[in-house]
Amino acid sequence: NSFYGNGGRGTKRAQLKLSVRFLRSITSTGDEEVIENLVEQGCLNTLIAVMRQYTIAGAALDDHDLSIMCDSLVTLSALCESNVHNKGLFGTEGVDVLVYFLNIEPKTVSGGLGYGKLIVCVIEAVWCCVVGSLTAENHFLQK
Repeated sequence: NSFYGNGGRGTKRAQLKLSVRFLRSITSTGDEEVIENLVEQGCLNTLIAVMRQYTIAGAALDDHDLSIMCDSLVTLSALCESNVHNKGLFGTEGVDVLVYFLNIEPKTVSGGLGYGKLIVCVIEAVWCCVVGSLTAENHFLQK
């Protein structure tokens, strides 16, 4: 039972999905103290690492994967939205992940399965996590 095992109840992948959904719910409150504590505990880097795994895998994605990615992106957006320091922590690695998902083939996006929602979440993350940080903006424009 690997970390990204096949879907289903009780797998680590199902736990990851629920954990990311829980983080999304917590950050959606907008409480600055909670957001600051999550960033200090490494939540930002962990979510970027989760997203990075999907860029490396190259395997076909299912609805569980898309849900995990969308929730991760919404959480990243909430963590970086109002704090320039957090945008700096998002850094070039986070920008690379966003650029990867922006380069998804249009045929895949129009095919359904929730890729349209993923693209909307990526655009929101670009707006919240990249715009406002000079290093992230420069790296984004270079890619």
